Amino acid sequence: MKARRIYLATSTNNHLIDAVLAAMRAQGHEVYDFRRGETKIFDPDRKTWTPADFIKALTAPAAYRQFNADRAALDACDCVVPLAPCGNDAHAEAGYAHGRNVPVIVYLGEGFKPGLMARFFNGFVATVPDLLFALLCVVPRDAAATGNLTANDLNPFPIPSSRYA
Repeated sequence: MKARRIYLATSTNNHLIDAVLAAMRAQGHEVYDFRRGETKIFDPDRKTWTPADFIKALTAPAAYRQFNADRAALDACDCVVPLAPCGNDAHAEAGYAHGRNVPVIVYLGEGFKPGLMARFFNGFVATVPDLLFALLCVVPRDAAATGNLTANDLNPFPIPSSRYA
């Protein structure tokens, strides 16, 4: 088994985070857990933000520290796994990784919201076993060489580059 450095991009509210994190670690992967940092940069109970309040929170010392830790983990990872449903930050992290040719495997958890631009990514899974198998097929830090890793049961028309085909 080839261990990978995985960046798990999700929301602190995702009820699957602990189980998915534990499963990847049990398979020997090194998985970044953003929750070990200062995750309360933005008040989750606040309903509205002014632009000035947003920029003030975004430029606070705690926000700089958390951003730098998260970006360092993104820059070092072999693969990104957005665990949906997730928020703006997880989508931005996946887009950043894709732009750097890092493979992105999207885990479609219960309650995910579909989006057309997810087609940029290397594949989609909806179960832990499919995720673990897909991670074994990832070419580290090379999305182009990784190709399509969408699980067969989610892909009615598997393309020839799919490792599941």
